[in-house]
Amino acid sequence: MDEMKSNTTRPGAILLVHQGTTDPDFTIEELRRGDVPKDIEIVRITPDRRRLEDYDETYDWEYAAARQQKQFDELRTAQRCHPNWPIIYFGLVPIPLAIHLGWLVGSCSRVSTRVRHHQTFEWGWPGGPEPSIQSAPLASGDPRFEGDLVIRVSTAARIDPGDTQVDPQIRESDIALAQPALDAIVSEKVLNDVAATFTNTLMEMSTRFPQARIRHLFAAVPTGLAFRMGTCLNTTHMGAIQTWQYNGSSARRYHRAIALGRYRSAPTLLILAAAPHNAARISAVAEVQELHRQLEVKPNIRLIERPATAAARVLDELSSADPTFLHIAGHGRGTSSAGGRELVVDGDSSEGGLFFLNSEGEGHLMTNSDFIALTRDLRRLRCVVLTTCHSAELAKELDASGKLAIGFVGPLNDTAGRDFAQTFWRYAVEGRTFRRACELAEIQIRAQHQITLEYWHSDSDKKLFYD
Repeated sequence: MDEMKSNTTRPGAILLVHQGTTDPDFTIEELRRGDVPKDIEIVRITPDRRRLEDYDETYDWEYAAARQQKQFDELRTAQRCHPNWPIIYFGLVPIPLAIHLGWLVGSCSRVSTRVRHHQTFEWGWPGGPEPSIQSAPLASGDPRFEGDLVIRVSTAARIDPGDTQVDPQIRESDIALAQPALDAIVSEKVLNDVAATFTNTLMEMSTRFPQARIRHLFAAVPTGLAFRMGTCLNTTHMGAIQTWQYNGSSARRYHRAIALGRYRSAPTLLILAAAPHNAARISAVAEVQELHRQLEVKPNIRLIERPATAAARVLDELSSADPTFLHIAGHGRGTSSAGGRELVVDGDSSEGGLFFLNSEGEGHLMTNSDFIALTRDLRRLRCVVLTTCHSAELAKELDASGKLAIGFVGPLNDTAGRDFAQTFWRYAVEGRTFRRACELAEIQIRAQHQITLEYWHSDSDKKLFYD
């Protein structure tokens, strides 16, 4: 916190400065031009990235939310010191971070917002005629609908509905200005009116479709409006909210960002990958990215991806995710370097294992027995897929512990292993039985690569997602 004065008997304000996409830091002089009281206290919340292009589909939004939650404690400290002071928000961050911070602040605090003009770079309000707000009526439907809801808010630019089709089974609604533009929010009244329309629409959606699983929020708005919308969210009454980040350079314009509230009964797939730089090059990271693109649009699964997993982090990742399904892509312990996904190590090779990363980015062996021990307390874990060499024995041990598992015998062809994983998860998520998803993946590999993979899998006709 940048302390100015702490005399709570005089009028003042807490300036909540949320900066993560520009340099240098906003100065006190710059903020004062945004019409603030004389007595102020500044609380700065800073994301770990400063370039918009860093917030791509590989960015760890869960970490970003946890970091922001920790920094948020500084605001609570300032509010205890100045309980009668309002919060004035100055923000220039990705939209999901602004929504998340607004959600943390909530509707109980007195909050006003400043928006930065795109041409003058000044904080304040340009003034002028108030634009009209258009809200498309929500289509009627079966109140027992259990799919997902989509809401689009367009004030800075109009969002193309074709870019927001998260799944065919959705109900959707649009809020937009008649003529969206970067500086179309000409006053705080207009900003609050848009936020109120957003709140009313969400409440209507929740009332009309009470069994809907999650609300997907796509917003092309100024950062200040995103923050204000966040303060209006009550996930207890409105349901869980999934925010999305825009990426104009990607073929898929939006990717999942921060989730607010709890998904209703959505199982979690944790993907751990490692490609040590002291081993033969493999496509483990590409495997994670392809699974992400394939599965992120599915409403009945929550994805957590770790494309460069350190051995020291495996326990923490398993404990925090508490996954329903676990997929591991990388190297397995082998005795030669003939190709595929095996890594040669010195010493005794009597026990197999999986390779993760050490602090230098090299392979660090986790033995099968250690891995089994780590998964023993994961009560929700139902299925483990191992696209690594020499993983069949580990799969059998996992099966003996009551978990469905897939592992490969001997060396694993790199691209075939990746394609097997894609096909298996595609059909498993669509509701095929475990055995049938394995069969279809095997058939696809023979058709695509003209090879037969030697692997072992549990004998089960359970449907992973619907049983």
